[in-house]
This record gives sequence, C-alpha cells and structure tokens, in this order.
Amino acid sequence: MDNTNKQKGIIYTKKGLLRAIWVIVAVCLYPCAFMYIQNFTETTLDKILLPFAMFIFVAIIAYCISLIIFRNADKATAFTGLFMVLFINHNIIGELFARYTSLPEIVFTILVGAIIVGIGVLLFVTKKELDSVCFVIGIVYSGLIIMNMVMAIPAFVDSNKKNEEIKVEQYAKTDDFRENIYYIIMDEYGGKENLEYYFDFDNSEFLDYLGDKGFSISNSTHNYEGINTYEILPNLLNLDYVVSADNTTASGYKKLLNPAMFRFFKEAGYKIQMLNHLQGLRADGCEVLYETPKIGTVIHDIDFYLLKNSLLYYIISNEDLFTGKNETKREEDVFNNYRDQFSKIMDLLLEQSIIKKEVPTFTICYLSCPHVPFVFRADGQAADPEVAYDSSAKDAYVEQLEYLNKRLVKIIDSITENDPNAVIVLQGDHGARVGYHLMYQYKKSEYDEKMESEMMENPFNCVYWGSAKKEEIEGLSGVNTWRTILNNLYGTNYKMIETPEKFIYKWRYEDGQR
Repeated sequence: MDNTNKQKGIIYTKKGLLRAIWVIVAVCLYPCAFMYIQNFTETTLDKILLPFAMFIFVAIIAYCISLIIFRNADKATAFTGLFMVLFINHNIIGELFARYTSLPEIVFTILVGAIIVGIGVLLFVTKKELDSVCFVIGIVYSGLIIMNMVMAIPAFVDSNKKNEEIKVEQYAKTDDFRENIYYIIMDEYGGKENLEYYFDFDNSEFLDYLGDKGFSISNSTHNYEGINTYEILPNLLNLDYVVSADNTTASGYKKLLNPAMFRFFKEAGYKIQMLNHLQGLRADGCEVLYETPKIGTVIHDIDFYLLKNSLLYYIISNEDLFTGKNETKREEDVFNNYRDQFSKIMDLLLEQSIIKKEVPTFTICYLSCPHVPFVFRADGQAADPEVAYDSSAKDAYVEQLEYLNKRLVKIIDSITENDPNAVIVLQGDHGARVGYHLMYQYKKSEYDEKMESEMMENPFNCVYWGSAKKEEIEGLSGVNTWRTILNNLYGTNYKMIETPEKFIYKWRYEDGQR
C-alpha cells in the first residue's frame, strides 16, 4: 500500500514527517547536550533550554520555507538538517577558517552562503529519494548525543559517589609553634623556568624582594602530576598524590572537600579562614571570609556561549537576550565585577594581616590569577577587553602577573610588620600553559612534548618561615614543600614522595596536521 500523500503539491509520508521531527530535534539538541554534559558539574540543565528552544524555532522556520520551495518533505528535512549544522556552528567554523587562512571574514560569509545555495540547488534538482539521507543525519546526531552521554557516565557516577576523605598520615607532634599561617594559591602563576621559556620574562624584581624578606624560593619546582587545577590542588591540600590526570574533573574537585590539610590544622587547634575567588576551593568546615561565584564569567555561561557560536550572534551582539545589554556592555560588566572581586579579596587579606587573632589561624586564599581573563594592566588599570581570553596575548599575561606582584608586596609587607612570626606560603598550581592553549601555532616538528609539559608544570613556589627555622625548598614539588613545612613547624616526619607518574601533554592533532 502506498503511504505517500500529497497536500497542496507537497509530497510527504507520515514516516517522513516523523523523520523531520527526529532530525530537527537531534541536530538542535546535540550542541546543547554536548555543552551540558561536558560541564554538568558546574552548571544546571536550565542553561541549555533557551538555546535549544531558539535553535528549534529557527529550524521550524527553515523547514517550512524549504518545504514550500522543494515541495517534498524529505528534501526539506535534509536541507533543514544541513542548514542547521552550519547555522549552529557558524562562528566556530568561522574562527577555524580565520585561524588557518589569511582571508577576510567576508570570504567565509560568501563561502557559507555558496554552500547553502549549492545544497539547495542539488536537493532541488535531484530525483532520488532522500529518506536515507535524512536517516543518516538523524542517526549521526542521535549517536553523538548517546555517545557523549555514555562517555559522561564515569564523571556522573563520580559526582554522585560519596567522597572518601584522605586519611591524615600524621598529626602535629608538638604544639611549640602556634603562629598564624597565610596560604595564597595563585592559579597559573608560573615559576622562573616557565616565565622565561614562554614569555622571556624575568621575574627577578619580585623574587629579589622575596629573597630580601627572607623567603625560601624554589625556581625549579615541578608539579608533574598534571597541568589542570583539579589535578593539582587536591594533592596540595591532601599532602599526597590523591588524584592524577586520569581522574575526572568531578572526582578531582571532590577531594577538596574537607581535605587532609584542613583536618591537620583543626586538630592542631587552628581556626581555618577562607578567601575563595571563583570558588576554586570547597568551603566545608571553614569560616568563609569572602567567596565569589563562578557564574558571571563568560566561560561559565553556556547558554550565551551556545548562542554566540551560532548565527544568532549577530542578534545577541546587539542585544543580549539574557540581560538586555549588548555584548560589549555585558563583558564590561563581567570584567568590572572580576576586578572588584579580586580587589576585595586582596583588601581582605591586607585586613587579616592587621587583625590580632585570638587563636592561631590558618588563612587560605585561592586567586584565579594571573589566569585568564586578563583584565589588569601592570598599573592596575583596566586591560583591553579584546585580549581578556586571548592566550596568545603574552604581554597581557605578564602585565596581569606584574599587577598581582604589586598587590602581594603590600600584603607581605603588612604581614611581616604586623604579624612577623607568621608563616606565608605562596604557590601556583601550575605554570602558564602556552603549549596547551596555543598548540595550533606550533608545527608538529617544533612541539617537544616532554619539554613543553615540564615548562607548564613549573609553578611559582616560595615560603616565608616567620619565627620558625628557615628551610630550603629548591626543587621540591608543591606537595613536598608542604610536607617540609609541617615537619619543620610541628615535628612530623612526612617523607618526601615522588609523583607516581609524570604527565606528558602530547601532540593532540592527527598525523600530518600542522
């Protein structure tokens, strides 16, 4: 029995209409599902609803127009599916086109238009049945959604698994040292090797200042376990290598919940205070002096990111659908908030150095700086917004680092004047990750994966010992630096330990590329 119908000259079948719904939903859902699945530990499902609804709306309009033109439901489905692939990914493809060619943007726009017209003409003239083409599009995009869901199962299981606290290997053996401790973690602050290798930058002015103050400085520290914060920070705070690059992001961050370091200091009678920039730490069991949310930085707004990658960018760049502000104003607000939040944290650190504390206090501060966004010039003025997320803008990283140094000098001066017996620990988690962010600028023959990895794994690391005996830390990892601190101050006998496996950031392109 022939199930083909013809309504006002349009050829369709019931199965064809179901295929159209399937293809449109799958193509529009995939990028939204992908972004949510990749970031589900840091976002919420409602963040993809608006982009998905808008993609569906555009797809329905495209389908209705193509149905009128082609007079055939399967042709309209095939065209709409392929059109939406280009529509949703327009700006991602455009960025790649601009990166690998020197041609102006108008050439890309003309090329995309020509491809869309070419597809339309080809579909219009073909006499072949296109149900199999529609089926392939639907299967491919449904398969991608299912594949991403399956790949996310370990992370989902990890995120819902009860956290097992790392056992504190040793508690304080003596209560002779009862002075305050200030621990400042600076995301992506490179060590001497890292800064010289990637930026040809000499940080000796700040290092000499620290040396004159009495700091122990390690220029050759390497945190070999990885190059991401969630692979390193849990190890620092648990005094051991409890996560590696093989762990999921969710499992890494879970190890920040009430870590061994916090329990060590609580047992020793310390009060724990936290200054938490962009929620880099987990605040369980601490007195939170100030904490800023991750929401509000461009990278965490996946709804905006999805729309910005599509042709809808040309709408939201003029009028942001979420705030009623244009994109320039929106980013200006984001960066102003970042500067205000950073300044407040530094002011609070300065304030804590002056306040007389009734009990010994461990003050831990996480700064997502000099990590992107690059929003400060060296003099503290606002940086050019165009370079905020541009890892190739090496001067922008250096200027932000120089401004951070200046703010740290004020805090260190205040601590050493008002709380001179206190210990100060300044550490980066990893160095600047130029090889990670800018690998596309290398040729394969230029990328020495061992060298690049070691440079990215070289963070800033120094200790001011206050009234305690000064110890040298040259060459110690972040974990072993803390083991040395505890041994020195509290009579423990922590052994120096090696990284179980040195992480190598390998060439990530296919053979023959670059």
